[in-house]
Amino acid sequence: MTEIAEEEPRDDEAPEASPAQSAPAAAPAVNAGARRKKRKLRTKLAALGASIFLFLLTVEVGARIVSRDPVELLYERQPSPEKNDPRMPLGKNAFFESLRYPSAKDRPWYMYRLDPTLGFALLADAAEVHTFTEAASGYYHLKTNSLGLRDERALVPKRKGVFRVLVVGDSMTFGLGVEREEAFPAQLEKRLSKALAPREVEVVNAGVPCWGQREELAFLEHRARELEPDAIVLEFTVANDVLDNLRYTEDAKGNLVPDDGPKGLGSDLEEHWLFQNFLADQSRAYRLFMWHMGRHIIRYRAMQEPWRLERTSDLLARARDVSLGLGASFTLFVAPTKVQLDRSIVGRLVCSEKINEAILARARRDGIFAIDPLPRLRKEKATGKKLYFPADQHWDPDGHAAIADILCEELAPGLK
Repeated sequence: MTEIAEEEPRDDEAPEASPAQSAPAAAPAVNAGARRKKRKLRTKLAALGASIFLFLLTVEVGARIVSRDPVELLYERQPSPEKNDPRMPLGKNAFFESLRYPSAKDRPWYMYRLDPTLGFALLADAAEVHTFTEAASGYYHLKTNSLGLRDERALVPKRKGVFRVLVVGDSMTFGLGVEREEAFPAQLEKRLSKALAPREVEVVNAGVPCWGQREELAFLEHRARELEPDAIVLEFTVANDVLDNLRYTEDAKGNLVPDDGPKGLGSDLEEHWLFQNFLADQSRAYRLFMWHMGRHIIRYRAMQEPWRLERTSDLLARARDVSLGLGASFTLFVAPTKVQLDRSIVGRLVCSEKINEAILARARRDGIFAIDPLPRLRKEKATGKKLYFPADQHWDPDGHAAIADILCEELAPGLK
C-alpha cells in the first residue's frame, strides 16, 4: 500500500485562521468602550470645573458682601486730600508701611511733620489721644517735647551727673498702643536706675513709628549730639525695617530724598507679577487674600535677599560709627515678630527667622554688640503671657516689661 505524504503548505499559501486570530472582529466593541470612558472623563472634568467655578464665584460674591476693598479702607484710616481710586493696583499700596512717607502733595500723617534731614518726625509739643481698640482703655496718649520725642522732659541741656541712654527705633520703641511709661524705654530707665544706683540714669525714647535705619541714622547724625548720650541702643524690627530702608536716598547735602522714581528701590515689589494680573484688578476675594497674606509672603521673601540685607547692615555699621564718634557705646537690639514666638504655620511659611539670623550674623561680622531676645521671649510666652497685641502685633505692656528686663540684664554689667 502506497503511503501518501502530507503536503506542507507553500509559502504563498496563507494558513487557515484560528478562532483566536479572528479577534479583529471585536474591534468596534473595544472602540465604543474607549469612547464611553472618554465621555465619562470629560463629564467628570466638566462637573469638577463647574464646581470650582461655582465655589470661586460664591467666595467672590461673599467677599463683596461682607468686606470692603482693602485699599479703600486704607485711605479711610489715612486720609489724603487727593481721593485715590480704591481699585488702583494693589502693588502701589501693598507696602504702604515701608515705602510710603509724608510728602508735600500727600498730607503728612496725623502725628508727623516733614523734616528734610530726617524725612519725617513726630510733631513737637504734641498732646493727642489716639484710639487703639486693643488697649485696656481703648486709647493711648501721645505727648512729645520740644524736640519731637515721646518724653515730657526738656532733656537739653543734659543735667550734670546724669548717665543717658538714647534708644532709637520705630513703633516698637515708641510704644504704639501703650502709654509712655509702659513703653520699654521708660521701664528700662527704672530698672537701670536701680541696677546702677546711686548713679542717676535717663533713658530717652527716640522711637518714631515707620522709621527704619535710614531715618534712625539721620537722627544720630544730626540730632543726637545735643542729647549727649552715653549709650545708644538701636532697635531693629524684623517685620519691616529692611524694606523701610528702601524709602529714601541721600542727596549731596545729606538730606533724605524719597526714592520713588520709576526705578526706585521698591518698584520691583510694587510690580510683582502677583499684583499685575486680572484678578488683582477685578477680584475682591483675590485682593483680600493678597492684602492679608500674599503681600506679607512677598515682603518677607524680599527682605531675605542678600543685597537688601547688606544695605541694612551698612546703615547699622554707620550708626555704630556715629555713636562711637559721639563717645557713646552702641548696642543693636533685634525685635522679633509675633509669629516667631507663636511658631505658627504662617511663620514657617514666610521663613522670617532667616532675617534675624542674617542681621545677627552680619552684626558679629562687623563687630557690633547685638542682643537677640527671641529665646527669652519664647520662655516668657510659655508662662502664659501674650506679650503682643493679638491683632496689631506690637508689644503689649507685658511685652514691653519683658524687653526692659532683657535689656537691663544685658546692658547693666557693661555700664557699671
